[in-house]
Amino acid sequence: MKKNIVAFALFIWFITASQYAAAEGLNLSKEKEDRWTKKLYVSGGWGRTHLNIPIKTKTEDKILAMPGVTGTLEIIKDSDFQTLSLGYQAWKTTAFEFFYADGIVFRTELNASNPLMTVTGRRKADVTATGLFVKKNWPVGESFQLFGKIGYIHYKAKIQAEIHSSVAVDGLTTMEEDDSLSVNSPAMALGMSYKLGKGVKVQAETAKDAATRSWLIGMTFNF
Repeated sequence: MKKNIVAFALFIWFITASQYAAAEGLNLSKEKEDRWTKKLYVSGGWGRTHLNIPIKTKTEDKILAMPGVTGTLEIIKDSDFQTLSLGYQAWKTTAFEFFYADGIVFRTELNASNPLMTVTGRRKADVTATGLFVKKNWPVGESFQLFGKIGYIHYKAKIQAEIHSSVAVDGLTTMEEDDSLSVNSPAMALGMSYKLGKGVKVQAETAKDAATRSWLIGMTFNF
């Protein structure tokens, strides 16, 4: 993880230094400023994500492996989510973005039984994500542009689990457990946007990191 953080920091330093050197070497008049250059902007949108890492546990595997047990374990690894981003357009085609996503939910549902007992269980993970990205824009024509992002993302999951048994286990028919989990990963995204009017764009993008792959649509407003 330390190597990833150092590499990311060096990348940002390289982008910043090269863009600063280029800006120092150019003396552009206000009339020639790029139409996309606005200092601050905010983006909001809706997306869909798929989890790439396993979420079933040893407890569920142990129950399904018990003698005579038959049943199913349903794993839901797709979720809708909402996003909010705050960006700073540092140079004509380069920006920095802070990203936040909420509403991500993954879950498992267990139904198992043998001649002596019936077991049902549910595990739910409520996930939020924050990230920092460098964004590079490539204008195409008057209103259309492509963009790419590279950065680092942090996921925080609040996990709630409960198992119900028709026969008491250690004196209990219901077992509950709360836990939390964090995942950090480099991330990248590719997308496109279309300018609807002054300071307003609609955009779509696809993103990938070590834990998820996602796509989203939204709008961007320049201050």
